[in-house]
Amino acid sequence: ARVVITHPNRQHVNQAVMAAEHAGCLEVFLTGFAYRTSGPLANILRLTAGGHGLRNRLLRRVAPEIAASHMKDFRFAFALGMGQTMAYRRLRPQSVHNLQKRLDRQFDRRCAAWLQGYEGCNVVHCFEDAAYHTLKVARERGFRSVLDIPSAHELYLAEDNKERIALGLKENPVTRESL
Repeated sequence: ARVVITHPNRQHVNQAVMAAEHAGCLEVFLTGFAYRTSGPLANILRLTAGGHGLRNRLLRRVAPEIAASHMKDFRFAFALGMGQTMAYRRLRPQSVHNLQKRLDRQFDRRCAAWLQGYEGCNVVHCFEDAAYHTLKVARERGFRSVLDIPSAHELYLAEDNKERIALGLKENPVTRESL
């Protein structure tokens, strides 16, 4: 098998990507942003005073066990999305979850467009909330498809918030970091 794996972040996907890489069947891992510890961005962050915190946050996106040639990211769109998310957290914290869902759908459309012209795979593995258009293109192209739903975290958080409200407690904010 020659596998393309898509996920807008790194959460819930590391094991699948590393297993495919180790088995020699990973063609491409499409993600929002893959940080490299060398290169222009890493050099800028090392030299800037405020870069340390951002660098530490980006280090969570390092995947040294995955060949750089097997990773493709949409970093410009990801950076715009991060900027929007930061603004929403300050101005409209109750809307962050909806924004992140929209950003996931945009990522899905980018992956679908990329897959339209890609010939190097026969299996497409996507994760919930960022899969509809990509899997549709995979089906049209005759590729096998896998939809991965690692956990029902959103359902759990919704139920938890119902209980919290019933008990007179404050709701938990739903953000990607808390999932």
